[in-house]
Amino acid sequence: MSNRKHARVGDTIAVAGDAWEFNPNTGVVTHVFSGGDAIFTSDDDGGSYSVQPDDYTVVKRAVVSDEVTHPSHYQHPSGIEVIEITKHESFLRGNIIKYVLRAPSKGTELLDLKKARQYLDWEIERVEAINNGS
Repeated sequence: MSNRKHARVGDTIAVAGDAWEFNPNTGVVTHVFSGGDAIFTSDDDGGSYSVQPDDYTVVKRAVVSDEVTHPSHYQHPSGIEVIEITKHESFLRGNIIKYVLRAPSKGTELLDLKKARQYLDWEIERVEAINNGS
């Protein structure tokens, strides 16, 4: 079984193949190791089991809400946190992405879209200056 994402604590995973005699088994992840191995509690029998990344598929991402490290308005409905995208971008482009993606979730949609537009205007000015040799 090919796994596209490593599990996070609280995610629901499906385990299949040689790793589990009853295919597929589902359960909630209780611990994840650095290599992606996970411990989950089986929905079938309530037992805790260890499974390797190639033997499970994440079927439902847990909603993580911690107002300091994982604010809910930075969690995209896909389960991806906005920071996972924006950390690979410049400050201006990261803020454009951040404001657009979180706009529907924070309760200030129009304000966030206006902020995104402002950062986009600044980024356009920056790129134009580079292209014009300024």
